[in-house]
Amino acid sequence: MADQKELLTYKGRPLVRKDNLIYYGSMADKYIVMLQVLETKKEHDMDLATRVLVQLQLTDPNLKARDRVVKKSEKDGFYTALDVGCVWLERALNAKSRAREDMEVQQNETSHDKASHGAFGRVHRCVHGSGRFRH
Repeated sequence: MADQKELLTYKGRPLVRKDNLIYYGSMADKYIVMLQVLETKKEHDMDLATRVLVQLQLTDPNLKARDRVVKKSEKDGFYTALDVGCVWLERALNAKSRAREDMEVQQNETSHDKASHGAFGRVHRCVHGSGRFRH
């Protein structure tokens, strides 16, 4: 049986490298970050990234590659690019969670309103003078 390599992670999310491309995040989520090293410089026998393209992308395989890009920016240095990508990814994934939570709260409020106004969601009306008021 082949040994499976353990994935490198950053802040709890996987980092996967293929040549000059680094993917941050999980394909199971709605978004991932792609980091593309555009330029490097030699320092102490190592190649250091000096220009990096950062893209927040949708993981939907049915979209064309260019349609998957939600945000993009170019940064000086790998760690600056990774930090920007990390913030974008967290915000994008949390926005999805917040939208789901907001929808659940609205559904709970709606069901509570219906229960407080009767089974059919009646609105009681009072006539006071010439105007109508809703309770």
